[in-house]
Amino acid sequence: MSNVYVMALDFGNGFVKGKINDEKFVIPSRIGRKTNENNQLKGFVDNKLDVSEFIINGNNDEVLLFGNDLDKTTNTGKDTASTNDRYDIKSFKDLVECSIGLLAREVPEEVVNVVIATGMPSNEIGTDKQAKFEKLLNKSRLIEIDGISKTINVKGVKIVAQPMGTLLDLNMENGKVFKAFTEGKYSVLDFGSGTTIIDTYQNMKRVEEESFVINKGTIDFYKRIASHVSKKADGASITPRMIEKGLEYKQCKLNQKTVIDFKDEFYNEQDSLIEEVMSNFEITVGNINSIDRIIVTGGGANIHFDSLSHYYSDVFEKADDSQFSNVRGYEKLGELLKNKVEQESK
Repeated sequence: MSNVYVMALDFGNGFVKGKINDEKFVIPSRIGRKTNENNQLKGFVDNKLDVSEFIINGNNDEVLLFGNDLDKTTNTGKDTASTNDRYDIKSFKDLVECSIGLLAREVPEEVVNVVIATGMPSNEIGTDKQAKFEKLLNKSRLIEIDGISKTINVKGVKIVAQPMGTLLDLNMENGKVFKAFTEGKYSVLDFGSGTTIIDTYQNMKRVEEESFVINKGTIDFYKRIASHVSKKADGASITPRMIEKGLEYKQCKLNQKTVIDFKDEFYNEQDSLIEEVMSNFEITVGNINSIDRIIVTGGGANIHFDSLSHYYSDVFEKADDSQFSNVRGYEKLGELLKNKVEQESK
C-alpha cells in the first residue's frame, strides 16, 4: 500500500479545524453553493480570496464553496451548527466532504489513502449518532478542489469524545499514554461554539455522573450580547459575528461612522455564563479538590479563562493553542490507527 496519511478533524459548530502532516486550517463551519450569478468566482485565486470550489463524486450540477472568505464571495453561505440531527443535515455532510477534500489537496498523490481521527460530543458516543457519523466518514470519494481531482480512500476511522482529544494532546507522546493520566482524575472544561462540555475521567474512563453537556456555547454568548447591543443601536441588526469581530476592544462597528461599545454587556453576560458553568461543575463534580487537573480548552477558552481564574485561582490550566488542542490529540490517535492499518496490509 502507498502512503497512508492521518487526517485529524474537529467539526465544531463554529469552526472546522483540520490537520494533515504539517498543514492545518481553521475555517468557519459554513458552506455555500455556486449559482449562475456567482461567476465572480472566476479569479478567486488571483484575488487571493480564501475560498475554494468543490465538486463531490462528479456531481457537476452542484459546486460547493468553502473557505474563510466565503461570505465575501456569495450570499449562499449557510451555517451547519446543530445540536440535534447534525449528521443527517445536508449542509453538514457537505462540510465533511469539503474539509476532507481540502486536506487531501495538501498531499501530492492523486489517489490518497487516509485514516480519519475526529471527535463528537461525549453524550453522543455509543449512540446511533456515532454510527451515522462513522458511516459519513468511512467511505471512498472523488473530490475536485479548484480543478484538482483527488480520489480519497478511507482505510479507517476513529471517533472519540471531544474532550479526550485535549487530554491525549497533553498526556500522550510517541504512542504511549503518560502513567499519571492512566491513574489520575482529570476534568476538561471545553468551551465550544455550540456546546459547553465538562468531562471527568478517572483512570482514562469517563465518569458519567461527574460529566455534563450544556447545549449552549460561544455562539449563544455572542447572540445574547448582540441582543443587548442592538437595543443601543436603535434596533439595528447586530449579528453574533459582528460581536466576535469586535471582541478585542469590546466594540461593534455599525458603519463607517458609528462604533458601539459593549464592555458592560460582555462582562455581565460572561459573569452569568461562568456562574452557570461553575454551578453545574460544583453540583456535578462535587469536591473540586478531588480532581488532579482541570484543563480548559476549546475556542472559547481564550475568552473565558481569566474570568474562571478569578473564580478559583490556581485550579484551572489552559491548553496551549486551545482551539487546536483536540485536533492534536486526534492526530496522535490517528497515528496509532495508521500503524495498525499499515501492519495489517503487509
